[in-house]
Amino acid sequence: MEKDFRRIQLVHFAFIGTWLLFLLMFKFLPPIQASLPLYVPAAMGFACLTDVTIGFVRRASHIAQATEILRNDPENRAGLAKWRVANIVSFAFAETATLFGFILRLLGTSWNIAGIFYGIGLLLLILWTPRKIEALPRGVS
Repeated sequence: MEKDFRRIQLVHFAFIGTWLLFLLMFKFLPPIQASLPLYVPAAMGFACLTDVTIGFVRRASHIAQATEILRNDPENRAGLAKWRVANIVSFAFAETATLFGFILRLLGTSWNIAGIFYGIGLLLLILWTPRKIEALPRGVS
């Protein structure tokens, strides 16, 4: 379990690194100077809200299933696989919020709007930091 936990921490760190790279890209890649209709950021906001909701639901269900398996048998390969997938999928959903902000900024939206999406992405990456699952003591079910 410890080796798998370290690997997921490395993947998590990579997702945080890509978040920083999306932010850094605008230093070298100026956005288009155009005004977008108001419905474009609103539509992206709705898509982001849907993305975050699905991320919360999927993470909760997959982590709960993996936790149940791993508390009883910490070396169960199926449980470890569920736990890894739950974490990686969560990171991807968090990164998607950042991508919405990146696209909006690239299309010419102000940082006031795009920054909200970037903030949501980083907040979710921090909130969904991988956690170890402690096994139940022997004889306890």
